[in-house]
Amino acid sequence: MAGMTALYSSYVTFECQCPVSLAAPPFYSIIPFAEVLAEVFDAGVNTKKVQKEYFRLIEALGNEFRILLDVTLSGIRDAASPEIKDRLKEAVEKMRSGDVHISPGFDGQYGTIKIF
Repeated sequence: MAGMTALYSSYVTFECQCPVSLAAPPFYSIIPFAEVLAEVFDAGVNTKKVQKEYFRLIEALGNEFRILLDVTLSGIRDAASPEIKDRLKEAVEKMRSGDVHISPGFDGQYGTIKIF
């Protein structure tokens, strides 16, 4: 028993002598922008109004990652169509803060992510 204690003790005090930093880069949990717009419009991802707004905002603000991660909330609000300005701002704000509803998948069913 004393040998096991010593082995465990040496395992706990072991320090890595790796020359490479073990700090992980940051990660971001994001929802595809078309799906965010679909929730804002309460419509399907492939509907004309979602697709039209998607491409209009990509043209105005840059790529999807830039919109979801970097563009200010006021910038998103200003660029959005009048009927969804506030709701889109709120949706992106909730996504950035992780305030979304996640239902995990099971038995071959995909999980779902809802913003509102």
